[in-house]
Amino acid sequence: MNKLDYIFTLSLLSGMISLLEKLFGDINVSFMILVSLIVIDTLTGIITAFKFNIFHSKGLSKLIKKTTSYTLAILTIRLLEIGAVSLVQTNMLSLITIVFLQVTEVISILENLTLLGVPIPSSFMTILINHMRIPGLNKAIELSKNKDNELTEIDELINYHIPTFTDENIKTLLEIRLNSSKIVVFQINKIFRNNKSIDNDLLLLKILSIIELETNNIERLWEEANIPKKYVKDFIKERRLRVEKYIKNIEKICYSETDLEYKRKQIVSNLVVTMYQVVLDAHKI
Repeated sequence: MNKLDYIFTLSLLSGMISLLEKLFGDINVSFMILVSLIVIDTLTGIITAFKFNIFHSKGLSKLIKKTTSYTLAILTIRLLEIGAVSLVQTNMLSLITIVFLQVTEVISILENLTLLGVPIPSSFMTILINHMRIPGLNKAIELSKNKDNELTEIDELINYHIPTFTDENIKTLLEIRLNSSKIVVFQINKIFRNNKSIDNDLLLLKILSIIELETNNIERLWEEANIPKKYVKDFIKERRLRVEKYIKNIEKICYSETDLEYKRKQIVSNLVVTMYQVVLDAHKI
């Protein structure tokens, strides 16, 4: 990380704060608190990464991405409030959005601190959220965390494990493969979300069709990225038996006598395990 990176990051953060200060006035303090929490979350995340030997300099880009996306979310909500000023004059939606993001960051910080060995009661966040008494906040945070948890481990593989490879072809190959797996997770979740009940045969066919389509897309992306055919051939050879095992697991899960939510979790969990194996297999190429 060079000096220009730090200057750019500080300029971006100050620019975001200045923008909200000029446009939205009294929500600026809340936004500054949010930015402070983002910084603390990033720092505790870096310390945790060092502890478990998975640190990589991409943490800076993650900080920039998070700050930008949060700012755009708040900006969008505030513009909605300004557009509806003829009906009601309020900044409540903006403040609730910021509070939700603040709580999300606090949860992440406490998770990092727990990994670092800080003794934090498991019920602390539940007590905190319940005392805030913001309508809908509990449910929103629960849904957000459930969604994030399903993709967090794949993101960790992309952000921390791929950079450990020195061969650029391997890096590109893995990045394409892991990003495609995130699409598969999204599509699988969509199947379960849109179907409160579904025949086991149809469920299996839908999931297998998603995997087949994405497999073809991966091969196309590998070709467009000009990855040498030898790499692709060796990688597919290493993966063949594992893929067959994963398909058998999916079939077993689809036909199991369990509810749909349990099936979804098991299928996604198996996919995450498979992605860890993908990274391990790449070391053999």
